[in-house]
Amino acid sequence: MKKAFILIEILVVILIMGILSTIALPIYIKARQNTYDKEAWATLKIIKSAEKMRQIETTQYVTCSGNTDCGQKLNLDIPVNSGWDYSVTIGTGFCAKAIGDRGTGNWHIDMNSEEAEPGESCN
Repeated sequence: MKKAFILIEILVVILIMGILSTIALPIYIKARQNTYDKEAWATLKIIKSAEKMRQIETTQYVTCSGNTDCGQKLNLDIPVNSGWDYSVTIGTGFCAKAIGDRGTGNWHIDMNSEEAEPGESCN
């Protein structure tokens, strides 16, 4: 009666595990990047809503730089260590940006955009 695994059986199991990990790892990385992007996208939509409410109340947009500054000026709870750096600049309207090293890159939204878009510059 055979009581132990032979070397070939162990190597086959390791080979199968390697094949499965090479298939699963890229899928996991892409899903994680999409999650980071959705975090920035959602926060930018919240900043846009806060800017619009502030403009209705005071007839002015607010400019801010950094998560803490934007959170205080817009009365929002923006995570400080999220991997994203949020800022708002003012021109003819406002442009909110999320700049970070997570996800697929940088995002922005302006007063006329319905959704956040990739890139750093607003039109």
